[in-house]
Amino acid sequence: MTDNDLDLGKIAYVSNLPDPQGENAKNRRCVVIKRVHKGEHYLLVATTSKFDRENISPFEERFRAGNPQQPSRLGFTEPTVAKCDWLAIVREEDCDFTGRKVNPVQLGSLIAKTEKAIISGQHTVVRNDVEKDEE
Repeated sequence: MTDNDLDLGKIAYVSNLPDPQGENAKNRRCVVIKRVHKGEHYLLVATTSKFDRENISPFEERFRAGNPQQPSRLGFTEPTVAKCDWLAIVREEDCDFTGRKVNPVQLGSLIAKTEKAIISGQHTVVRNDVEKDEE
């Protein structure tokens, strides 16, 4: 395991991250999936508490919820999913880490679902700081 691998699975807040339609940019919680572009950026999947609880998509990974008085181990206070088809590529310094991290089994599932979304072309990259940095 390299030092770069230690970041995988970390939960981070990212500011100014839009929804999959490219609107409603705000501070959102994400999960680090991979380091990209010479290790200077992270590939992240966004999380949301707005999802169809009866019909989880094959690109969603459910997280245990806590409540406002006692958040879950990952800090979620309501049912939440990681949307592995809702991606962002963000500079490391733009990530505000929570100190929490998904477990290795769940990280493996997130990576597999993200790869499946990318290979099938069923993903949206809502922010790409690599492109901005190269302008």
